[in-house]
Amino acid sequence: MPNSFLRQILLNIFLVLPFLVFTQTFNKDAFIKSFNEADIKHKVILTSKLTADQLQEVYPNIKDTLVTIKQKVYYKTVSNEAKFLFDLIDARVETNNHQHHKSIFVLENGLRFHAQNLNDSLVVLGMLSPSYMKLRNYNKAFEIQETLERLKPRMPVDQRAALVTNKSYIYLQLGLYTESVNELRKEFYQNRKRNVKTQT
Repeated sequence: MPNSFLRQILLNIFLVLPFLVFTQTFNKDAFIKSFNEADIKHKVILTSKLTADQLQEVYPNIKDTLVTIKQKVYYKTVSNEAKFLFDLIDARVETNNHQHHKSIFVLENGLRFHAQNLNDSLVVLGMLSPSYMKLRNYNKAFEIQETLERLKPRMPVDQRAALVTNKSYIYLQLGLYTESVNELRKEFYQNRKRNVKTQT
């Protein structure tokens, strides 16, 4: 099978189908309205829950407010919770600016100094992996993937798919299409076996 054809099939599997199944409509105006009505704490919480794409849509409208809040957080409080949420926001801003090395720096700093529990660490690791892939640092991406795989039993079931990057996807990003297909097949059978086991 030619590499170009194989690559197209894999792209359809990894990019098109998940988009069709899982994408929810994001209402920019509704978010901005909620943001403006929220108190300071909830403005940060709301923004930290946005994906990078959603943040890119609203950031010009909320940037000045966020900067003001961030200054208060860093100079007038000792809240690691708020600092951690700003780490997530800042990392997504850098990702949208294609500054993946800066995104990694922010995330690693957040992991080291502001993460407070396992869930915080999992969120950061889940964001670090794509950034390393963008920089073609696949050793780090695989290392994070293996760490997340080990931690998967401790993750909430509904968050596992979002947090763990499959090896097949990393192989796809490497351009190793045959390896990606082989790994995808293996992942499919593992998931199938797991589902059957759960149902019995």
